[in-house]
Amino acid sequence: MLYALCDAFRDDDGLKSNVLGLSAVRPDEENLVLVPVPTFTARVVASILPIYDADYGGVWGCPGVRLHRVGRQLWQLSDIVTNASVHVVVSGHEDPASVYQLKPKSRLLWKTSPGRLTDVEEDTLRFWGSGLDRRRKERDRMLSSLMRRAILLNAVGVTHGGANLYDHAHSDIVIEWCCGSSLSQLAAKLQKSRLLARRESSNGINGTAPDDLGSVTFRPLSHQIGWEDKRPRIIVRRIDLGHPGGPRESAS
Repeated sequence: MLYALCDAFRDDDGLKSNVLGLSAVRPDEENLVLVPVPTFTARVVASILPIYDADYGGVWGCPGVRLHRVGRQLWQLSDIVTNASVHVVVSGHEDPASVYQLKPKSRLLWKTSPGRLTDVEEDTLRFWGSGLDRRRKERDRMLSSLMRRAILLNAVGVTHGGANLYDHAHSDIVIEWCCGSSLSQLAAKLQKSRLLARRESSNGINGTAPDDLGSVTFRPLSHQIGWEDKRPRIIVRRIDLGHPGGPRESAS
């Protein structure tokens, strides 16, 4: 789900510091509750629901997720494979299908196949776990921990509204921005969450680089120092877009 939101809201300067389109994330008795910024509700939900993009040749969104309206101001996004679900607070008039401009042969999988997993979704789920072996569960726990604290990321969007959010083959997540909140400030917030621990850092984290530039790598606290570099990780990176040579980072 976090990857889907990153794809949908990456580098969007119109988010007004809500870098994933969310104003709050909170638990209730049984589900995680997402509270989108009201003007982004349909877009948030649409980015999580799976569609097949014929031009792309694959699936956008989360394979297996389906939409259920459980109240006038509450929707449920549920996984038909695991039965896991999250709730989304809505105003009652949103239509996630209205977000798409589908091209021929593309389709809304959550509408055309509401009760079963499609072949293209199965293929995508196989890729989601390929090459990770036992690290898959570790990655999923890491992403779940960050999703529950997603509002922390809003700090990096104060100046430009959004941030550059991406991953490397579904093995990590990178949070990249150029100005506003410092690298040290975001790193401190992630570490204070007590679910992430800093393992590697550039010189910038200690204030030795100009403007607190550089990058910091985090791993879940359950990880041991010395694990191989391909283990799941969160990378926070502040870059300088105004440097004459283009984007740069401080020396690692």
